[in-house]
Amino acid sequence: MPANDRFDLRLDAVRSDDLKRMARRWGAPTGSLPKAAALAVVRAGLADPQRVAGVLAGLGPFGRTALALLRTMGGELDAAALALATRAAGGATPHTRRAWQESPADWLQPLADDGLLLADNPYGPLHIADHYSFAGSSLVFSDARLLLPSLRPEPTPLALGLEAPPTASSARRPQSVLLDLMSVLQAIIDSGGLRLTQQGWFYLPELRKLAKLLGWSAVLDVDGLPFPAPARALAAALGRSGLLTLAEGRLVPAESITELSLRPLPEVVTALLRGFLMAKEWWEWPADADVWSGYQGANYVRTRAALWGALLALPEAGDGFFSLSSFSQALFARVGEWVALDYLPPRPSEYGRQGDELKRASATWRADLAARWKKHETPWLESAFRTWLYWLGLVEIGTEGGVVSTFRLTDLGRAVLLQPPRATPAHGAPAAAGPAWVVQPDFEITVYLEHATPRQLALLERWTERRQTQRHVVQYRVTREAVYRGLEAGSPLAELLDGLRAGNGRELPQNVSTELQGWAARRELITLHRGARLLEFASTAEREAARAAAHLAGEPVGERFLLLSAAADSAKAPVGIKLRSRFRYDQPLPACLSVDARGALRLTTPDADLLLRSELETWATPSGDDAWQLTAASVAAAVAAGRRADDLFALLKGRLAEPLPPALGVALRTWAGQPQAIALTKAVVLRCPQREVLDAVAQDPEIKSCILARLGPTAALVDPTRLREVRKALRWAGLTLAE
Repeated sequence: MPANDRFDLRLDAVRSDDLKRMARRWGAPTGSLPKAAALAVVRAGLADPQRVAGVLAGLGPFGRTALALLRTMGGELDAAALALATRAAGGATPHTRRAWQESPADWLQPLADDGLLLADNPYGPLHIADHYSFAGSSLVFSDARLLLPSLRPEPTPLALGLEAPPTASSARRPQSVLLDLMSVLQAIIDSGGLRLTQQGWFYLPELRKLAKLLGWSAVLDVDGLPFPAPARALAAALGRSGLLTLAEGRLVPAESITELSLRPLPEVVTALLRGFLMAKEWWEWPADADVWSGYQGANYVRTRAALWGALLALPEAGDGFFSLSSFSQALFARVGEWVALDYLPPRPSEYGRQGDELKRASATWRADLAARWKKHETPWLESAFRTWLYWLGLVEIGTEGGVVSTFRLTDLGRAVLLQPPRATPAHGAPAAAGPAWVVQPDFEITVYLEHATPRQLALLERWTERRQTQRHVVQYRVTREAVYRGLEAGSPLAELLDGLRAGNGRELPQNVSTELQGWAARRELITLHRGARLLEFASTAEREAARAAAHLAGEPVGERFLLLSAAADSAKAPVGIKLRSRFRYDQPLPACLSVDARGALRLTTPDADLLLRSELETWATPSGDDAWQLTAASVAAAVAAGRRADDLFALLKGRLAEPLPPALGVALRTWAGQPQAIALTKAVVLRCPQREVLDAVAQDPEIKSCILARLGPTAALVDPTRLREVRKALRWAGLTLAE
């Protein structure tokens, strides 16, 4: 829900005339009113629950339904999407001033004029623009004090009859929905979070990695129904659902999987539904679908919103099914003039037309719309029902020839979509009496989904490995690695043993209990922590003082360290603790060393990560506080212990804040047992103060062959083995050598 201060700050930008009109809705007297006074009236009204209730009661069904839907979406949504969802639910749209060229966003303008919602628009908070583009129309939002829990959509039921039950239908159990969601969240945890680009979208390698961890292909088979690009779909939906949070540039679960399993499932699925409705980067079609893609992002958001609104308006049906074809026609009757996946042909111009001519043009235009809807939107609706609506467990569908033909809402669908629900969802206690699972002596666990509660499923996800999922049964296996993972997360073994006994309905096989206790006992000998968070303090006293003051949950390690519990929020510093430095060991560590030409290393920052000193002392000798010396003996000792010269150069490359001196590089390789060929020999230099004399002499054929190189304008390097020949040639020229 958007913060109240965000709404109040935008009110400051409202023009004076608009603000005065807005203030009258909140009880201001008619007549002249300064802007500051009008603003005070509006803010006072927002702060008064009785005034808020009175203002909401004075709205028509369209306004109340729009605000109720906005509340469901977390307080903000694309303006056209909100307007179309409200219209599809049956809300009679208010009269607009633009007549035949009105857009859905215009229907929300009266709510903005009254100060009940504002636009996140650079041209002004009351200007609700509608632009056909990837970005969509204006984003509208409201104040948390206006979006009361008592707000409920007021739909007008669609004129739909019931169909004969299909010969075969398919629906997802709520437990299956929860299991799949927990799998996706665990895969995101295992991958270290989903990294975002500067534009706020996921890197494609991140999505491929997520799909690989989940074992998903390009098209996921969900009970025989194709779900294209599932990793992209779930990433897009979760990213907008509020179930993920941004931590150090990566999206990670906002709460633990155990905490999520304890929340009411309709609440969790509503959050995911919000994410799917708002996803612009994924669509239900396969890649080769015959749909023009110019406006995909905004149009899919709008069309999904219209579908959502129509589902809210389904008539009471009991256990009956609806025809998908009839549902599509009813949806077209409500919103077909204002939304399309490809593009909307312009309405016939009224200029120069009247009477029968205008009626014929309008009829031709609407017939064109209906044909386009049948070609594009009706097949898309079938795709929406068999992908995210089915995956979320909201609908039970009947198919004919592999195509969805009929549907009805599940109990979970009624709980999520219908307010108040018309039936109690079957997501809490087991649907039938009996054990939730059977634990076999070979450590296999057969789980009966109709008996298992979300909390029991979360226990198995945390402590065991899932092997196979069927519609009614899931196979798990207790493994040593999975048990160690649960222990490392800070959970006691008793939690697993007690939970397995409770779900089993009787005592566990004796070998299973004995083996589990043995694994836990052996684990105490040495512990491997994956993804651990460790705080380092200056002393034991400082650590204990911080634990007492900040109520830190963790395990002391050594004299100065504290291993934080897995439940701690990895995105923030513990309350009451000011971190001087933070290091992530799954990322490249900082370059924090300087080195001189003789191998003297020094730390360039006041802090070092926990790996640096042990890495340096493998190759160098400590020479003072935060200082080390590379020597021939220290490097040779490291090589003798099995280290390689390449390891040393890789360490220095990653940790030096400046380039390695070339001569030191040669020395390090030599000390590491990689000698370089080099020689020192005697030389004879021929010098003459007069350059022109040396130039002339150097051109003599007998002397030229004896000169190895010129050393400058007045000197040359002479081959010492041919010194007699040089002397002879110089004497011939009458030149006397000075020794």
